[in-house]
Amino acid sequence: MVEDNGLFEGVTSGVPVVVDNDSVSFVVADSQSGTTGKVFISSISVTYSPCEYIDRIEVNNEKTFYEVGEAFVAPDVIGYPPSGNPKQLTSNVTFSDVDTSTPGTQRVNVYYTIGDWVKTTSYTITVEAPTVTAVTVSPSSLALDLAGTATGKLSATVTGTHNPSQEVEWSSSDQTVASIDNEGNVTAHKTGSVTISAKSATNETVVGTATVTVTDSQAANHKSSTLVAQNYGYGNEEDLTKKTPVFPNNEIQASFSQGTNPYNPPKYYTYDKTIRVYGGNSMTITSSKANIYKVVFNFIGDYNNEIVPSSGMIIDNTWTGDYIDSITFTIQGTKGQRRFTFVEVFYYSAGDFSNYFLNNTGCDESGKTAPTGNWTTIESKFNLLYEEEQQILKDATPDEHGTTIEHAMKRYNLIIKNWGYKNFIGRTDYNYGYNPLFTSSKNNGMVLAIVIIGTISISSITIYLLTKKKKVD
Repeated sequence: MVEDNGLFEGVTSGVPVVVDNDSVSFVVADSQSGTTGKVFISSISVTYSPCEYIDRIEVNNEKTFYEVGEAFVAPDVIGYPPSGNPKQLTSNVTFSDVDTSTPGTQRVNVYYTIGDWVKTTSYTITVEAPTVTAVTVSPSSLALDLAGTATGKLSATVTGTHNPSQEVEWSSSDQTVASIDNEGNVTAHKTGSVTISAKSATNETVVGTATVTVTDSQAANHKSSTLVAQNYGYGNEEDLTKKTPVFPNNEIQASFSQGTNPYNPPKYYTYDKTIRVYGGNSMTITSSKANIYKVVFNFIGDYNNEIVPSSGMIIDNTWTGDYIDSITFTIQGTKGQRRFTFVEVFYYSAGDFSNYFLNNTGCDESGKTAPTGNWTTIESKFNLLYEEEQQILKDATPDEHGTTIEHAMKRYNLIIKNWGYKNFIGRTDYNYGYNPLFTSSKNNGMVLAIVIIGTISISSITIYLLTKKKKVD
């Protein structure tokens, strides 16, 4: 406030005084003097920054489509003065609130404010949820081998608009043939063909598929023995805890236990020719060798009590596990039962051994390359075989172009002949065509020593005879 005597009240020398009137600044240039709390103004400098008048505004480069949850992107705002060129406005620009959390359309208001002036414009944005149009599974087909590569990997690609989620739900049309986990890892369980599906997690109607085929390249080598319930001539409702049926190969047997069931032991029923194992009962399969690796049950009826093995795992009434000599299966529950018509037990065979042997010796067919692999471990695998299977190996004709067994025995003979390894199979034909002078470096030293010693001995005898003859003469 200015008094009559020219003093300003409530200001300080050197401090700008800003008046909200078209951005005019009054600057006190003189030092304080006169009455306390007042300032005498000897001079005033004025700085004036006028605001250019904008007649209208528009938006440019505006983003009109958004995915759900996508952050708002401010457009360029262009100001148009009454005369002159338009320019991009970088300050004093604000926008109405924008919500991209739900699909739909909405207006975005744009404000340019300076002083008492406000210029506005608006535009429309659309918020869209991602859409899924296809799921592609790669590879489209996968071949697995129970005796070789029994696992594989599938991947899924989800396509659509607005960057759809790549999350899918995997499933198998038959998990007993091949199963798949959440990461797309496929595991083979038995021979057959299945369809693997990848369903979009955000649109269950869109599904991609692949075909998985499971084979067993060594199926011809596998051996099994089957206990058929009706072949044992049991009487109706006969208590099987007092029976120990022997499988046809005479190396495997079964025994039954009433277990925790207080009422019923396992029984045989003649009318449907089945052995009934009730909830709480158990059945144990025992082999004379630790060579059982798979058991297949054939059940009939509607009962589905869970079967729990003492080791390994059961999938679709097929048990698989490590080579063992005994496995117990317990029927769960206090009621119910499982009715089986037969039990098939797979055991380590001459073909299985031959396949293992070929994969773990690493010797070429010439027999000149030192074999790899642990011979003691290989012998332990041979000892898993029943005598009948061992005899098959002992009698097989060696032939590298023949069956798996014949091929393995040809290599076995070469290793025994050329490298002197232990002949644990007991084959007698490994020495066919054997030349002890030119077999292997391992034996050449011994042969050379024998030759030298033999030569020295012959020379000594010759000298002795000549000397004796001279004396006689």
